[in-house]
Amino acid sequence: MVSIIRRTSSELVRQRCAGWSEKDQAAWIKAFDPEVLLGVEPCWAPVTQYQNGGVYTRYLDVCRDSGVAEDLSPDGLQRFIQSTENLGCSVITISGYVWSLWKVTTILRDVSTGEFDWLLATAKRVGAAAKRTRKRKADRYVSVEPLLELAFSTMRASAPESGRWAEIQSYRDGLFLAFASVCPERLRALEAIRLSWIADDSSAVKIPTEFQKTAEPSTRLVPGFLRPALARWITDIRPIVAGDHDLLWVAKGGRPMGFGAIQAAMRKLTQPAFGIAVTPHRLRDAAATFVVEEITNQAGLASRILNHRDPNSMRAYTETAAGLTASRRVGALIETARLEAG
Repeated sequence: MVSIIRRTSSELVRQRCAGWSEKDQAAWIKAFDPEVLLGVEPCWAPVTQYQNGGVYTRYLDVCRDSGVAEDLSPDGLQRFIQSTENLGCSVITISGYVWSLWKVTTILRDVSTGEFDWLLATAKRVGAAAKRTRKRKADRYVSVEPLLELAFSTMRASAPESGRWAEIQSYRDGLFLAFASVCPERLRALEAIRLSWIADDSSAVKIPTEFQKTAEPSTRLVPGFLRPALARWITDIRPIVAGDHDLLWVAKGGRPMGFGAIQAAMRKLTQPAFGIAVTPHRLRDAAATFVVEEITNQAGLASRILNHRDPNSMRAYTETAAGLTASRRVGALIETARLEAG
């Protein structure tokens, strides 16, 4: 579950390390729990705690799934890096993850002993490789139209009402692909969507401030062509498998669909169709590029659609109403493109 990332509390600090060993929890709480620090500023801002702690949690999940000890070790790191490669992560992204693990280690362990020099050395080696690697965003770009075609063909080919998980999963993945292409939120917000955030007619999704990197609420208008598919998922399909939670996206067994499951699902769906794995972040790029191509004199609109914080990239759209207008415009543009494509 996504946590508030621009402020913190004792409850949030403890939630973020809840699945760790008692020793690790104690060290993390000592470093970041405001009730323990008693007014002293922690060494990391809340967003840094969230990001680095999240990487360590995923590292422990990989160790658990791989059957290796849930501790910082070369074997565990190797399994973790392999898992990120399997998700299609670039060397640049992997380097960031390894550096996050090193930063967490400086909080949880006494690194002055030299016991974890191997981790620092690995972070430096991977970082050096990342610097030699050209960013692959342009090479991995896929436009909105084929993404939507794949999404809708996947949903049409499924029979989710049969109750078979494979059919439900297929419809879910197609719907997520379409939804993320036209409602380009960051993955942490997409992962956290609750049914209570969605309008009764599936026309809009309101995402609260605490789930936004920009510390501003976001309202995403769902294009008309996608509303029936979203309503079908909420009303007819999701209840077949949903567990005792209010999250929109569900995994096998009804549990919430987490970060890794979303990445893996998009990789599995898009890799065979496009020859590359299209991540949720690339879906944001697709929506923004579509707008820039269609409205060449309003490139700043793309920044507003993506909720970027840089004032230079969203100067013309600083008010909330402008964000809603941008959302309506991109929805209308994509709907028109889809209708023209047949």
